[in-house]
Amino acid sequence: MTAAQRQVRSSSILVGGRLFAIAVNLGVQVLTVRYLSQSDYGAFAYALSLVAMVETISTLGLDRTVGRFVPTYHEQGDVARLFGTLVTVVATAVTVGLGAVVVIAAGVGLVIGPDDQLLRTLVVLLVALGPIQALDHLSENFLAAFGRARGIVLRRHILGPLLKLGAVLVVVSIGSDVQMLASAYVITGLIGMALYVPLLVRTLRDAGLLGRIGPRDIRPPVRELFAFALPLLAIDAALVVRTTVDAIIVEAHHGTDEVAILRSVQPIARLNQLIFGTFAIMYTPLAARILARKDDRELDDLYWQAAAWQALASFPIVAVTAILATDVAILLFGDEYAAAGPVLALLAIGYYANAATGQNALTLRVVGRIRWIVGAALVAGGTTLALDVALIPGWGAVGAAAAAAIGLILQNVVNQVGLHRRTVVGPPTPRLVRFYAALVGSLVVLAVIAWLARPGLIPGIALTVLVTVMLAASFRSDLRVGSTFPEMRRLPVIGRWL
Repeated sequence: MTAAQRQVRSSSILVGGRLFAIAVNLGVQVLTVRYLSQSDYGAFAYALSLVAMVETISTLGLDRTVGRFVPTYHEQGDVARLFGTLVTVVATAVTVGLGAVVVIAAGVGLVIGPDDQLLRTLVVLLVALGPIQALDHLSENFLAAFGRARGIVLRRHILGPLLKLGAVLVVVSIGSDVQMLASAYVITGLIGMALYVPLLVRTLRDAGLLGRIGPRDIRPPVRELFAFALPLLAIDAALVVRTTVDAIIVEAHHGTDEVAILRSVQPIARLNQLIFGTFAIMYTPLAARILARKDDRELDDLYWQAAAWQALASFPIVAVTAILATDVAILLFGDEYAAAGPVLALLAIGYYANAATGQNALTLRVVGRIRWIVGAALVAGGTTLALDVALIPGWGAVGAAAAAAIGLILQNVVNQVGLHRRTVVGPPTPRLVRFYAALVGSLVVLAVIAWLARPGLIPGIALTVLVTVMLAASFRSDLRVGSTFPEMRRLPVIGRWL
């Protein structure tokens, strides 16, 4: 079995867990939006945007070094630097994260006026989640570096969402307010972080790393880690623009109700990153190991096989969330969120365009083409910010969504150009080009049918599933379904077809 097939198989385990997590988190989102008033939910979402910013900057980009350096040092048997990497990234996340919490809590009054006391309170309560979630993300990357897909599924995709659901159910059942909900989020975050500890210890023990060296023998490769990570802060800056700055500008011009419109559908739009994000967890360490073996052909195969699977598996998601966006928003959140339909459609298109063409930024990062990634992030972030300033005052949440979508697509295009100019990954084969053309053409056909016939949500979903099955059947040889999942060959009818 090739590395590409192992990556798809490992990621399929994570997909199952993420599907469960998505279902639970979607329930949490619907409960929260429907339980809170639109203005209260807007304030809550605004505070969570700042949490995302703190989480992003807490590690100074060092979270990316776990997937890149830990498997490399493990392959080389360099235990001292392996543990040094872990010590460096954890210490950085704690120090920088707590510093950011203090700065935001002390300066919240400079951004939010004294009349909006609820918003200020929610920011102070929730901002502590930033470093907690950063440590959570670091732990996930560490488990992925050792191929611990089941551990990630258990903690992040099962226990984590269930804890959050329990917190929301308690708040709803006792009829409490949004401040209690914010406190519950912080408590569940701490509990979830604690649950990672036994998983991490077991991983080190199974890898035979515990007891190999003493604390004095640990050698933190600080220079290598920061040389790799710090230039990538531009990527974090672009992410902050997409996840935080837009909410701040929307609130300043249109109030928290419009923030609610923008943020209510964002988790739904991000479903288009479900497969992309899941593949990324296992892709980085596997690509790093291939690079260490200097197997150029296998890296090219890994990239395009993962990209094709991501594009196909995400197809039904973008078809529903973009083409049937208004129906989805009304079904989940009620008629008062009908205006969120265009926002959902724009964001869904942006996220899918980023996901369907593969792990270009991750591949560039693994092979060390950092300057190109930084340039792409700066171009996309600057464009998004400029569009936010130009579009949000007149168009509100729709303007913010359009700016985010354009920024995502632009960043992906620049990275794709860099992938072919600066790495061993070549262009797609003619068969894969036809595959992508079929995906785009199918989306256009579905959009025309929806515009002319207005079939409604359920018939629209059924038609989308049918088209997806037809695409999978037409390109099954390119996807190597049978050899990637040999167990399926034993199934009646399907096995013969494969």
